[in-house]
Amino acid sequence: MNSLWSANNITCNTHFFEMEVDCDHCASLVTIGHNMRVGSRPFKFFNMWLKHEVFTNILTNHWFQDLHGTPQFRLACKLKRLKGPLKELNYNAFGHISEKAKAANIEYKRVHALLLLSPLDEDIKNEVALAKKSALYLKKVEEDFFRKKAKANHLFQSDRGTKYFHSIVRKNVVKNSIMSIKLANGYPTTSLDQVGCEFVSFYTDLFGSSDPNVEIDPDIILSGKCIDSSKATEVIAPISDIEIKNVLFDIGDNKSPGPDGYTSAFFKHNWDIVGHDVILAVRGFFNSGKLLKQTNHTVVALIPKTSHDPSAADFRPISCTNVIYKVITKIIASRMIPCLPELIDPSQGAFIDGRLMLDNVFIAQELVKGYTRKRMSPRSMIKVDLRKAYDTISWDFLKSVLLTIGFPTRFVQWIMECVSTSSYSISINGILHGHIKGKRGLRQGDPMSPLLFVVCLEYFSRLLHMRNKVSSFKFHPKCGKLNISHVAYADDRMLFSRGDYPSIKVLIDALEQFGTVSGLRVNFDKSNIFLGGLVDHDLAHILDLIDFKEGTFPVRYVGIPLAPLKIAVAQYAPLLESITNFITAWNTKSLFYAGRVKLIKSVIQGVHSFWLQALPIPKTVLDRITSICRIFLWGCKFARVAWADICLPKEEGGLGIHDNRVWNSALLAKTLWNIHIKKDNLWVRWIHGVYLNGKGVWEFTPHKRDSQLIKKIARIRDQILSHFANIHDAVTFLNGCQINGKLSSAKVYNLLGMKVMFGIK
Repeated sequence: MNSLWSANNITCNTHFFEMEVDCDHCASLVTIGHNMRVGSRPFKFFNMWLKHEVFTNILTNHWFQDLHGTPQFRLACKLKRLKGPLKELNYNAFGHISEKAKAANIEYKRVHALLLLSPLDEDIKNEVALAKKSALYLKKVEEDFFRKKAKANHLFQSDRGTKYFHSIVRKNVVKNSIMSIKLANGYPTTSLDQVGCEFVSFYTDLFGSSDPNVEIDPDIILSGKCIDSSKATEVIAPISDIEIKNVLFDIGDNKSPGPDGYTSAFFKHNWDIVGHDVILAVRGFFNSGKLLKQTNHTVVALIPKTSHDPSAADFRPISCTNVIYKVITKIIASRMIPCLPELIDPSQGAFIDGRLMLDNVFIAQELVKGYTRKRMSPRSMIKVDLRKAYDTISWDFLKSVLLTIGFPTRFVQWIMECVSTSSYSISINGILHGHIKGKRGLRQGDPMSPLLFVVCLEYFSRLLHMRNKVSSFKFHPKCGKLNISHVAYADDRMLFSRGDYPSIKVLIDALEQFGTVSGLRVNFDKSNIFLGGLVDHDLAHILDLIDFKEGTFPVRYVGIPLAPLKIAVAQYAPLLESITNFITAWNTKSLFYAGRVKLIKSVIQGVHSFWLQALPIPKTVLDRITSICRIFLWGCKFARVAWADICLPKEEGGLGIHDNRVWNSALLAKTLWNIHIKKDNLWVRWIHGVYLNGKGVWEFTPHKRDSQLIKKIARIRDQILSHFANIHDAVTFLNGCQINGKLSSAKVYNLLGMKVMFGIK
């Protein structure tokens, strides 16, 4: 399939059937020129409209009209009434924008040629000025349009050609089109009517049904900390006008709109006109505790999790909500955030200020070390996957936990009004299907959903801590001192215990009890148990008594591979694959070199930075990443400049691209610094108890059997110390490298990269 095929919007769908027993080939069905029905597409506001000279007049003429009803109703009516005139503006001024931009450019060239023949003609000069203004305006509008469609914000100031954005948009259309799915009965269909009905049926069952649950045990919540009276008063403090404005202005201009179609840019750019109505609508909610049905409607966008023979369950539902709803829930979330660090167990690493995702990855990696050794004490680890966790949580459970943990009744009423009045339409190929009334679950994409989710999971943490006190439970080796029985990042959790059936049963019983009260059930198909230090017959006996399948290493936790031995180069394939996928999604020929450099800096190096700050990456893998970046930069041509020179700072003649080896060390230096300053962090406390044994991180000496991470951190420490006369000077320097309380990896990179810059190995 070449670019001409894509440019002409020729659709194609391929389905591979299962292999027959008497044949070593799979039959395939290819459908070319698939009938992509357009239908009635919902209104969508484009930020380019804001640049038109008549936009403000259209807005003022249709906004300031008397309406009756609540502030939310009046705002919804004004937004709805404005859609017709804006559609007309789009049709007249922006329809077929690429053709108009091309025609304006041709016209500019024509009149400019006339000016060359008659350079003193004032009329032609004026005509050239007008043609240039029109051509530049339409070109900018076209770029903005396709940049938004392509969602290529990373190239905002680097590449001004629209050909690249055209190619990205075409690829996104193909990628996000749902041309066929596997029905619930197991048979595939390419009928778009059946596709729509299948998704509506699936999400009606997922969102629109609920199972009866057992009431919570308040003693479990009350066994831990609850909200103190001062914080309880703060969360229901009056909402100010400036708070509403600041929250709205914090929403990105190009975030996907909700059902009303309006982006935050519409409200921001016209705040003097629409701001008063927005403030009244938001205030109206917090005063009355009631939310308009239109305000709380949701468009569900479907993100495919697999490209091969997907069913309705193989798509991730992302909720697109209206800007006004986002403002309301962002205010609620901002009130919750300061309360959570004291409430949420240290084992939870998600969405809590001051906690890092990688801390729990480090703990898990340290605990699985040596699982394959012989003559070691019995141990077990359970990787738990919760089935459709966000989508199936019980609303009664959520409300009970919030009230019991101490949130004021009024605050909980605000939350439950937002949660329990939700409704959904499913977006399939740009067309909305169905109208589903929600009965359970939290919306992925709702600003307050992650916080509510971790509060709900706190019930499980406290339940586990109570169960850990029974005599039959024994902790995993190296976990007893800190009472570590689990680590979690949102719903990604690992459970640890001694490798005996009574201890494992305590964990499994806790999972079962949690499921009966919360609605969150274990997905046994994606969950595994890992056992070490057991003889074969003991291992087989335990597996016979439980529903978990035995897993194999390496296992991925929040995307990072965990292994009992040094991670093999082959296990970095997902990292290399993700980078390669980004490369293949971009059309190199459509990008100038500046755009390619920007993509390498902001996307490729952004993708692998998560891995680089989690693991000491082997040189072979880092060299492969460098090779991918080099080929992308030069377009498979001969490299015109050595990569070492490209990695120099711009002021020294380079392009400022990071050297991967130095960048790996600079990112891991954050962990070194966190061990130094974060004494109350669970991971740091574990390091002090297991490795440091009363010494500081600047003095300890790693042993031969210590983990690769600990050895790498020690080497980075020695590299940093080599630049200073003593430890005090090094600590003073790193303290000055902090930005908003966090160590700047870029500043550490400059320090560690000094030897690289001057060619010193």
